[in-house]
This record gives sequence, C-alpha cells and structure tokens, in this order.
Amino acid sequence: MKALTEANECSYRMDYQYGYSAVINDEKVTSLVEQTIIQEFGEEQCNRAEPLMGSEDFSAFSNEVPGCFVFLGAGSERRDENHPHHHPKFMIREEALEIGVKFYIKTALGLMNNEE
Repeated sequence: MKALTEANECSYRMDYQYGYSAVINDEKVTSLVEQTIIQEFGEEQCNRAEPLMGSEDFSAFSNEVPGCFVFLGAGSERRDENHPHHHPKFMIREEALEIGVKFYIKTALGLMNNEE
C-alpha cells in the first residue's frame, strides 16, 4: 500500500482491526432470556456461563441490536460423542431442536411484549 501511494504522490491512513469485538450481553435482554428459560424449562436449566475466550461473530449483531448469547446444549451426554460445530462428526441431539425453537419463539414473544 505504501509503495503504491508514494508512486502516485498520494498518502494513506489505514485503521484495520482484525476480528470481532467481545460479545457483551445486554442486561435487559439477558434478564428476559433467563426468565423465559426458568418459566419454560425450569430453573435448573438456566446456567450462566463464565466468560469465554472463544471466537464468535455474534458481537457484529449485538453491537447493532441489544442481544444475549445463549448456549442451547444440544450435545450428547456421552462425552466421546461430542464434537465441535463444523467438525465432520458433529451430531446434534434432535430433541434439542424442538427445545430451541420453543425457546426462541417464547423469547421473541417476551421481547415484543416488553417493547417500550
């Protein structure tokens, strides 16, 4: 870039930030998500995860619209059967799909009813 701009008697300034910012859950949305989980699935199913250093692009969305990152928990109870997403042996517990759809619908309805 420098050589190209100098050859054309120009200048440039580049401010490039690699990657995504941290995912920070919105407190109001998180509270509603927790209430939904407790009401629909029981308090034992509502677990707050410790902060992670994983890679996730959810922040690109939640920087624009308040959000809450949720782990659905769709793995097997047998540890040797669990593989990360995008792994060729990844398998989802299909009953988790129904739970996930119910969770997202109830959360969306709750957010719509709590709009200011």
